Parts: sequence; structure tokens; C-alpha cells
Amino acid sequence: MEVKKIVILVYKLTGGGAERVASLWANGFAERGYDITIITTTGRNEDSTYNLSSSVKHMVIELPISSRIIKGILNRIGIWKLYFSHKLRKVLHEITPDLCIGVLGDFALQAYKCTRDLNCKIINTEHNAYDRPEFVRCRPDIMKMKFHTNKKFDRVTVLTEADTKVPGVPKENMIVLPNPLTFEPMKNIPHKEKIILATGRLDVWEVKGFDNLIRAWGRIAKQYPEWKLMIAGTGSVKSKEYLVRLTEEGQVEDSVLFIGFCNNIIDYYKKASIFVLSSRYEGFGMALTEAMSQGCACIACDFNGRQREIIQNDTQGIICSNDNYIELSDAIKRMISDGKYRESCRAFAIERSKYYSIDKTIDRWEHIFQTL
Repeated sequence: MEVKKIVILVYKLTGGGAERVASLWANGFAERGYDITIITTTGRNEDSTYNLSSSVKHMVIELPISSRIIKGILNRIGIWKLYFSHKLRKVLHEITPDLCIGVLGDFALQAYKCTRDLNCKIINTEHNAYDRPEFVRCRPDIMKMKFHTNKKFDRVTVLTEADTKVPGVPKENMIVLPNPLTFEPMKNIPHKEKIILATGRLDVWEVKGFDNLIRAWGRIAKQYPEWKLMIAGTGSVKSKEYLVRLTEEGQVEDSVLFIGFCNNIIDYYKKASIFVLSSRYEGFGMALTEAMSQGCACIACDFNGRQREIIQNDTQGIICSNDNYIELSDAIKRMISDGKYRESCRAFAIERSKYYSIDKTIDRWEHIFQTL
């Protein structure tokens, strides 16, 4: 199928990884000459965290009401969804896209309902793993989308090969599309400081495994007094207090720094010698590919084979079990103590990260177009 006009539907262009991915796709498509419109439910481009190319059209469909309280009430009673469907149908019939790409939520389903009388293909993009640990709950409507509603669409993209092997997934229209790389891979590795970096929201510390990371560091920190563990991310006072208490219990409060939200996270990737993805559960690991691209020697806890798809072997980094702080501690110790191995990992990590470049991601999209 020849695809010229593409519409991407996403809630917003602030905050999370999926929203960042949507902006990268939009800009990448525009670079290739596609006619791109991105539709959000809030915020103009100037209010967005992730900027769009001037070639990308940005439309906002939102209730013409300023009060958040009233908007919340209308959303709960279903008025918002009816309003959005009505407006979306009108917009899509004006644009007449060849393809609609839904990002998060039920955008793909809305597009499917609104384009039944148009010659328009619909792709839903999944941004979380199809299987999860027991402590990570998944809402019934999301499970219905993943295992049933997704059968309606022309294609459904998933982040890893591991997702295609989960029992019950609708494999017939499923295709693997890993997330694109946010930053250009380094050409030359700069001077690195004795920093171990981790990133993620503190409120989901159990998912991100920050408790395990702090305990792992506590086992070896005294052997490496010049090294610091930095955790980038925001969260509630309660969450931060809990993690700080763990550093105190492990007597590493002086070597663990909570640096908050960082607009300039790339600067920390450039400075850090080591990056650790300590998650018990991770659908992909954008932070991991970002860190690899900036010359960090990386350690990742693997969730059912997903992070092993990124770090394929020990030349590119170290893979650990996803809930074993002793194993994680040993990996950090190896990466600190073996300078030659650390330097080698950096070089191979940069090379591996190129697989996730936006150019190669758009190539993968164009392959999907050929299968429609």
C-alpha cells in the first residue's frame, strides 16, 4: 500500500516515553516527506515537552471548557468520549489519511470507528509488555484491548520479540517495532566521571527496582569511596523518604544522590561511567538505549528476555536477573573494578545503539507499510 498521509493520535506531548516516541515518529516521517498530522487531546506545540518539526501539523481536540473539575465530571460520565469521537470523525474526514497510528489508550479504536467509510488503515502501537509481574496490575480494559480489541486493526506493533511469544496474543497482525533512539550516538566518548546513573519515577520504585539497586550498592560502596550512585527522577515525599531510609540503613547516604527530574538528562549520560537499569519489570528500556548511545557501560536487569534483546551479549553490557540484588551488586563491582572491560563495553554499546536510530525506525515503518 502507498502511504502518503499519516495521522498519529496521542493524548499529549509531555511526560512519558510513549509521548516522546510519538514525537520522534512524527518528525522522522516528516523528514522522509510524508504528510503528517499529530492529534492530541491537550496542549499546543509550544506547551509540549517534546517539540515537533515545523513540517508536522499539530491539532488539539479538547472540550471548550477551562474548568478542570467540570472536565473531570464530563469525562467520568462519558460526555468527553462522545465529544472527542464527533470531532475526530470530522477531522479525519477532512484530512482523509491513508493511515492512522494510535499511541496509548483506545485511540486506534476511535480511529477505526471514525474511518469505516474511508480507505484508511489503522495501526495500534503497544508500549507496554504483554506479560507483567503479579505486583504490576493491569486494568481490565487494557487487557481487553491487548488480547481482543487489537484483532480489529490492520497491524499492532509490539516492542519486543518476547511479546509475540506470550500465550493468547493475537499474532496474526502483530509486528515487532522497538522504540527509536532519542539521541544521536556519540562519535567520541568524552571523559567520564565515577558516577553510576539510574533513572525513573521514584513513586514506582518497586517497578524500577531502586530498593534493590540501593541494597546492591550498599554491599560494595565502601570498596569504592570515590564513586557515587545518582538516581534521576521525581516522586512523592513519601517515596523519596523511603528510599533515603534505605540508604541510611545501608550506610550509603553520603554516596547516593537523588537529583530529581532532569531536563538535561543527556548531560548526565555523558558524564556517567556506568548506567544501571534495575527494573523488576520493563516493557523495553528507552533509558537503556539512551545511555548506551552516550557511551555508558550498561547493566540491565532482564524481564523475560526483553532487555536481553537490547544487550545481546556480554561485550555490549551485563544482563542480570530482575530481582536479585546480590547478582546486581556483583555486576556493578565487575564494571567498576575492570576498567578495560568497562571501556570495551562503552564502545560496543554505542555501536549497538545505532540499531535503534530514528532512520532505521522509519525504515521499519516503511516495511510495515509494504505489508498493509
